[in-house]
Amino acid sequence: MLVVSLKTSRKKILTAVAVIICVAAALAAIAAAGMGDGEERPKENGSITIGSKITGSEDIRRFLAELGWETSEAPAEELDVLIPEQFDDVMRRYNAMQQENGGDLSSYCGKTVKRITFVITNHPQGSEEEVRANVLVYNDKIIGGDICSLASDGFMHGFLSD
Repeated sequence: MLVVSLKTSRKKILTAVAVIICVAAALAAIAAAGMGDGEERPKENGSITIGSKITGSEDIRRFLAELGWETSEAPAEELDVLIPEQFDDVMRRYNAMQQENGGDLSSYCGKTVKRITFVITNHPQGSEEEVRANVLVYNDKIIGGDICSLASDGFMHGFLSD
């Protein structure tokens, strides 16, 4: 049996604890500021695009506004959706629309993403309650979406089309 005995003063123990707390606080501040994570955060006056890191629905509204869309104040719907493992014809066409607008869902196959929906209030082809913006978000990053009509003879297009 091995017995180790250490003798130290209370002052040294308190100093060591204080140093550990300071280091932990510094690391927490760096993480909160987003430094060192390799992800670009939207700047206060910078634009938000597909691929931008976001912090909430207000960033999504700003993203849509930068594309010319006026929206409801709050999301109409938020739900989780599964990107299929294999794309069928419909999903291939939907992804082609994403690619035209700067996105690509193929790297999210099999992943569950958040779909956040806002009512579009200024679309030229629909009434206020009929047109929606669906924004797909994965790990707080905009990855794609669409503008669509809920009317029976509705439409769907990318963020940049009208």
